[in-house]
Amino acid sequence: MKGLSFLIWLGAVLFLAGCGGGGGSTGGGSATLVGRIVAVETGSAPTPAASIQVGDQSVQSDLSDGSFQLRTASGPVSLLVVYRASANSAPVSFRFDRVLASGTNDVGDLWVGPQKVTVRGRVLDAAQAGPLSNVQVSFAGRTGATGIDGRFNLTDVAYSDLNISAFLGIEGRLTRTGYLPRGFFPSEAAIGSTVTIDDLLMTSESSSEPPPVPFTIEGTVGPSNLAPGTVVTLVFEGSSIRQTTVGAGGRYSFYVEPGAYVLRFNNPTNGRSAPEATVTLTDVNQPIRRDATLQ
Repeated sequence: MKGLSFLIWLGAVLFLAGCGGGGGSTGGGSATLVGRIVAVETGSAPTPAASIQVGDQSVQSDLSDGSFQLRTASGPVSLLVVYRASANSAPVSFRFDRVLASGTNDVGDLWVGPQKVTVRGRVLDAAQAGPLSNVQVSFAGRTGATGIDGRFNLTDVAYSDLNISAFLGIEGRLTRTGYLPRGFFPSEAAIGSTVTIDDLLMTSESSSEPPPVPFTIEGTVGPSNLAPGTVVTLVFEGSSIRQTTVGAGGRYSFYVEPGAYVLRFNNPTNGRSAPEATVTLTDVNQPIRRDATLQ
């Protein structure tokens, strides 16, 4: 009887050891993958639903908004998305590479469509007009980085030549340490199988000297007898990124990339200030003027 009890106990120990102490088959952790599948023809959820697969796990995208949630092992994974334009269309596969940590991971919008193109462009320093390397580029669920010449190529990007309006509405994103992040949009249809983005400028966070004209935000501070010495501060996402001191003419100006900014006006010499002004710049070729009156 004692021998039988020992064998039962030993079998339980070996079973738990084989299971990794209850860790299951995830091999050291698990992650929940969430995101949204978007059809490039319509800019909305695909119909019929797309299939999203990671390893041996798969789910269908939600028919109402294209969202999905999938549980998988943590660590490097690839997502395979199978899309059909209609029930009778041939399937088109899109593979998206992601590196996941444990926990919940939002991969954002993954665009799919009946065709695939390469999106290419070049990123430059706004002040020096030189190429910027190591800029992280994301577009339509694809990610990449610029080379030493500032150029990037994103392959297998979803596209449809039957309706490009949704494609032209996809916003890309540029990020690089020490520079203001910026968005971009494609402006032209594909030529052959390539979409070329116009040169993209990024502005350094640390530079106190703006590039030459044209300025993109400018204005005057009044009244003229109180304006000299006023410090105008440009704020982006809660951080001060530019400052300039107004002279006798009361004028100020900044050059920045499109984005949402806040202007603050304060004259430390006389203690006067003006209300904050918000600025949403959508195009570098359309400068915005904001005048301020000290109180």
